This record gives sequence, C-alpha cells and structure tokens, in this order.
Amino acid sequence: AIFKIIALALVIFTKNFTLITAVLAFTISPWLTTIVGFLFAPKSYLHVHTTPKVTFELFKFSKWMALWGIAASLTGKIDILLLGKLASTYQTGIYAAAARLATGYILIGSAYAAVLTPKISRVISNVPELRRQVFLIAQSIIVIIAAMIFIAILSTWAIPFIFGDDYIGTVIIFRWLTLASMFFISSIPANVSLMALGRVKFMGLSSVIQAL
Repeated sequence: AIFKIIALALVIFTKNFTLITAVLAFTISPWLTTIVGFLFAPKSYLHVHTTPKVTFELFKFSKWMALWGIAASLTGKIDILLLGKLASTYQTGIYAAAARLATGYILIGSAYAAVLTPKISRVISNVPELRRQVFLIAQSIIVIIAAMIFIAILSTWAIPFIFGDDYIGTVIIFRWLTLASMFFISSIPANVSLMALGRVKFMGLSSVIQAL
C-alpha cells in the first residue's frame, strides 16, 4: 500500500496524471514491493528441505485457500462489470462508489479473522477455553455490527461531504451493501473455526457457490 501511495503521489506531483499513468503506477508498485521484500527478507527459507509428504499436505491445504481467494476476488468485482453492461455509466459509477466504501468492511473482517485464527487454533482442543473465546468473539462481532449501523446512519451526511452532492444516490446503495456485509461479519466465528479445524475445503466450496 505504501508503494502504491508513493507511486501515485509521484504521478500527481509530476503533473503526468492520466488514466494510463495511474494504471501503470498501480501495476508496477506491487512488483517493487515484491523485489524490496525479497532483498530484505532473510534467505534462510531458500535452504529449507521438506519431505514429499509435507509438501503434499501443504498443497492439499493451500489449494482450497487459493480457490477461496479467487472466488472472493471475482465476487467483489463481477457485480460492477455486469452492472456496466446493464445500466448507464452514471448508475454504474454510483454503485461502484458505494461498493468501494463497503469494501472496508470486508478488509476489516478479513484482517480480524486472520488475527483470530491462530488464537482459536491454540485452544481448539480445550473446550472450556474454546467456548470462552467464541463468546468473546461473538461479543466483538456485535460491537462491529453496531459500528456498521452507526456508519450507515452517518453516511447520509458523510458521503455527500466526501464525494459531493452528485453522489447522494450512493447513500441508499451503501446502506444495502452494509446490510449485506453484516452477514459476512457474522460468519467470522464459523470461518475461523473451520480454518482452525483445517476444514478449508468447506470454505473453498462455499465461496465458489457464492460466486455462482
């Protein structure tokens, strides 16, 4: 993200901001991040040797995660592409603005799930502690959903202030997307539990069904 911001800032400050230069900035910055990360990361992992059994188990686990990631990416983008074919450019832009704002819920939920997964994995065999952790997670989910409701109410004033009065139609769409995102946030305990149990196959298949 830092490299994307830097690349975009350079394009703007050099007064060369066009659609092509913006796309180039967003395309090149991930490669720069990869190169810098490779240069500064410890190289000890290059000399690690694993048995075929470990490699197979890792592949069996990660293939479903890859399927989940592909399906999630398609689900987040295909609606705008389809709407572009069925509606006007203005309507597509209104929806795209609301969808971009609602993406924040998905990012927060995904980051929260990534933090919770190792914690649940450590106590998965300790039933009393597992119940306590699930109860705490459920409480935090209620707080997050309450915050989402507050944000949806506040969007009546916030969205026109940020985007201008031309985007007033974004408010109602953003509220519906907020409601839809609540179901995703509510599913975090189940997804985390499946991940901790190693049942990623169910997550991969369910994500494909959602995309279809």
